[in-house]
Amino acid sequence: MIDRPELFILGDSHTTAIARAFKTRGGLVADRQVFVSRYQAAKGETIIEGITHAEGVSMFQGAARNAVLVSTIGGNQFNAFGMIQHPEPFDFYEPDVPTEDLLPGACIIPQRTMEATFRKLLGVRDVELLKMYRKSGPGRVFVLAPPPPKEDDEFVRTKSESLFRDNGIEEAGVTPAIVRLKLWAVQVRMMREIFAPLKIDVIAPPAKALTAVGFLAPEFYGKDATHANKEYGEMVLNLLDMVLPRKPIA
Repeated sequence: MIDRPELFILGDSHTTAIARAFKTRGGLVADRQVFVSRYQAAKGETIIEGITHAEGVSMFQGAARNAVLVSTIGGNQFNAFGMIQHPEPFDFYEPDVPTEDLLPGACIIPQRTMEATFRKLLGVRDVELLKMYRKSGPGRVFVLAPPPPKEDDEFVRTKSESLFRDNGIEEAGVTPAIVRLKLWAVQVRMMREIFAPLKIDVIAPPAKALTAVGFLAPEFYGKDATHANKEYGEMVLNLLDMVLPRKPIA
C-alpha cells in the first residue's frame, strides 16, 4: 500500500469489482493516489479479508486535507428485500422508474410505505459509520450507489447466491425485473435523503453501464445474481475520475 493515500474506496462486496479493475489499471484517480479495499467480513466460518471499520476511519483521519472517501458500504438491501418473489406479488408507483401499468393482480404498496421500509433497511450501521468518517478528518465523503439489478430473471434465478437459494428462490421464482428496478430506485433515493444532512453526496452508477431502461447492461454482469464485473469497476473508476473534485495544485 502507498504511504499516504488521498482517495479511499472502501465498502462491502460491491467494492470487489472496483478493486479488481484498479489492480489492472493502477495510476491516479481525480489526481489522487488510491487505496481500494473491502471491509473484513464473516461468511459462515470463513473470514473475508479486508480492513476493519476502525482501520478505515483511522486511515482517513490521518490522510491529507484534500483526501476523499468514496464509500461502497452495503448496497444489496434491495436485493435481500425483494429478489425472491413474494407469495403475494406486489408492485408500487416509483417516480424514478415511470411505468404506465402496474403488474396485473399485484398488491399495490403505497409509495410512502416502501420509502419507510428502505429507511429501516439502510439501517443504523451505514449512517453511523459514515458519521465517523465525516468527523474523523477534513476530507470529503461520497457514497457510490450500488449497481442496478439485472433484467434477466433466469440469470438471476440460476446464478443466485446461497442466501437466496437457501430461502427458496428456485421454488418461489424471481420478482419481476421492473419491480426489482423500482426497489433499487427507491433505495437510492432514500440513500440521498438519509445522507444529505451529513453533507454526503450519492454518486449514481456510470450511465454507460446501464440499459436504456436503467438495468445493469449484460456485458457488465458479474458471475452471480447481484454483483457487477471488473469491466463495471473500470467504468466506475472512469466516472470517479470525472466527477470527484480535482486535487488542488500545491
